[in-house]
Amino acid sequence: MLPFDATARLVMPEPISVNNLYSNVKGRGRVTTKKYADWKGRAERMLSFQSPLPRFTGPVEITYFVGEKGVGGMDAGNVEKAATDALAAAGVIKDDSRKWLRSVQIIWTPGMRGTVAVIEPAGPSPLATHIVASVRQSGLLEV
Repeated sequence: MLPFDATARLVMPEPISVNNLYSNVKGRGRVTTKKYADWKGRAERMLSFQSPLPRFTGPVEITYFVGEKGVGGMDAGNVEKAATDALAAAGVIKDDSRKWLRSVQIIWTPGMRGTVAVIEPAGPSPLATHIVASVRQSGLLEV
């Protein structure tokens, strides 16, 4: 998609905690868990049902609306990684480096199971001088 293209909304499975993505196996190092492999397969199938998928060619911002059903005590910091990697694997976004993924927001959604990813072209980043000027103890930051 080009920077002026519309926002995309994609349905994804309920999140998997980043704590469940990999395990350490003696002699092999970090390996994908069966739970994560299963989640990736579910995410791939769900995304394939929504073909043709959008293809963002520039930097994006993503908001994840995450259903509170079926996630136990998961915190927001554990939600994003697998979902973003699935979007990159499907070719929706370039990758999750800061060059291409400029911001991520998690919004918990009561009464819903699963995730809706809202992807849109990134707007301009704020200027460091504006951020520093807005902080009362700005001497603690470098520009």
